Amino acid sequence: MKDRSGPEADAMLRKMLTTEDGSPTIHTAMVPDDVLQIRKVITEWCASGMDLIVTTGGTGFSSRDVTPEAVSPLLDRRADTMAAVIINQGMLVSPLALLSRMVCGIRGRTFIITLPGSAKAVRECLSILEQGLPHALKLIRDDESEIKKIHCNNEEPTDESGVKVDNSIVGRARQSPFIMVDKNEALKLVEDIIRNKILPSLEEEIFGPSEALGRTCTKDVVANDPFPSFPASIKDGYAVRCGGSLTPRVHEYAATAGARASGTSLKASAQLVDEYCCVRISTGGVVPPGADAVVQVEDTMLLDRDDFRDKELRIELKKRPVPGQDIRPIGYDIARGHLLLAKGDRVNAAAVGTLVMAGVSKISVSRLPTVGVLSTGDELDKMPLSDSTKSLVGRIPDSNRPMLLALLQQIRVPTVDLGVVEDTKEALEKAILEAASSCDIIVTSGGVSMGEKDLIKAVLKNLGYKIHFGRVNIKPGKPTTFATEPEGRMVFALPGNPASAFVMFHIFVRSALRALGADVPIRTAKARLCIRKHWELDPRPEYLRGKATVNPSNQSLEVRPTLMQQSSSLLSCLDADVLIELPGRQDDRKVVIDGDVVDIIWI
Repeated sequence: MKDRSGPEADAMLRKMLTTEDGSPTIHTAMVPDDVLQIRKVITEWCASGMDLIVTTGGTGFSSRDVTPEAVSPLLDRRADTMAAVIINQGMLVSPLALLSRMVCGIRGRTFIITLPGSAKAVRECLSILEQGLPHALKLIRDDESEIKKIHCNNEEPTDESGVKVDNSIVGRARQSPFIMVDKNEALKLVEDIIRNKILPSLEEEIFGPSEALGRTCTKDVVANDPFPSFPASIKDGYAVRCGGSLTPRVHEYAATAGARASGTSLKASAQLVDEYCCVRISTGGVVPPGADAVVQVEDTMLLDRDDFRDKELRIELKKRPVPGQDIRPIGYDIARGHLLLAKGDRVNAAAVGTLVMAGVSKISVSRLPTVGVLSTGDELDKMPLSDSTKSLVGRIPDSNRPMLLALLQQIRVPTVDLGVVEDTKEALEKAILEAASSCDIIVTSGGVSMGEKDLIKAVLKNLGYKIHFGRVNIKPGKPTTFATEPEGRMVFALPGNPASAFVMFHIFVRSALRALGADVPIRTAKARLCIRKHWELDPRPEYLRGKATVNPSNQSLEVRPTLMQQSSSLLSCLDADVLIELPGRQDDRKVVIDGDVVDIIWI
């Protein structure tokens, strides 16, 4: 059967989304009525950065109509009102519109709509969306401009720069004025700001290979010298001439690694190897002039020797060698001018050795950001606690700040200890202003929730910082806040609960550091493992602290949550080496069961 609804949708979307900047790029695919195949195409398209995905067909009541079942679990946020409006409007045209199980919603930064399969229904549905759909796409893709235009007069604006924070006890909000942001959208927002505003202004530094360890290259790096810089032997044996005698004499000079002919240069010893004479050679030794092959010791026999002087005099070659046998020519491993590291590559231990090998003494790398860490809370005390302090009820040691500093030091990031700050606007403003003179990133712990002493967001706004988000749909760590100032300085305000601060550091602060080239890329930090635990899913996406172990029966890696997953308990982090990423609860998936495969992040 010929597809008529797809071309109809293509034509209408092209007309609807064409602007003065040009026409949209539209990709098409034909997918069978199979849940897994539909999900595979949609997840791949979402991952590739598609703005809009429109499906046609499979939304009815027959057994083959499985599109809603395929799409619904993929959505981060549903747009049921939009689907209801389309169906209601369609009822005015045809009562059969009631039989559509249309689904609308958002996955990441992609809007997804499932339309009926008839060309007529597609035309009617898209006509209803003609005014709202282009604007919806702008809102999804541009948090900083379009949302502000739409909601600037709203009581609860989605542009967080318009949120008014009243921290008086009687005037404080009973619900957070900050909208709940999807975790992936929040991460994308941080990465976009770093890529577009921070990285272009980040200074570069010049270091030798060893000092550049862990840094990110700001320019391509090519080999200055070939390696090896001389023809080198691959084996321990004898340097010979292929066409020469099979029973050559052995010259008293030995071409061991680093050796040179006694009292003469190699250039002057061109006659060391000829048809009748060979030279002992070791792995890595310089192949002498005149030799065109190396024969390993195992392929020779000793015919004559001088026991008094411990000298080999003559050998026999068991088989005739071929030209170039067991010789690495000049530049065999690394040619002069070969690209060693591209701009944006991270210098690891292997890169350090390779750069030295290729004669590279200096490279340009990005400057590492300096990160300042402060804790806020009148109840906090620096360690060690005095006996008089221990006796005071309500006083607790400040564990978050030393933990966060240690996490930063583990990944070789320069840090500044900003201490413990009182829960007053004046003290917090002073601390953040002082930190701004020495820090590129400020990480705070505490003071971001709904308590009367939670002042961080109000202080940041007073100081001119733009709050990009103040709540994230995530567990633990919902009140996590991200703000920037015009000069590009960033603030990550983390919750005060220790486990929440630990998890949010790995999710948001380390993501920012990765984008700045100050930590290993996320592709080397993520994996999928089998979970050995039955776990009820939370409505919010959740990060459990977990430990990876080896299954003794099949030697495969698997993961288990640690004990004490409360956000207040650092015990859950003590022996954790991964974060287990669980999706939010859906109608068709409320638990993960023992044996399910889950996403993990190595920490």
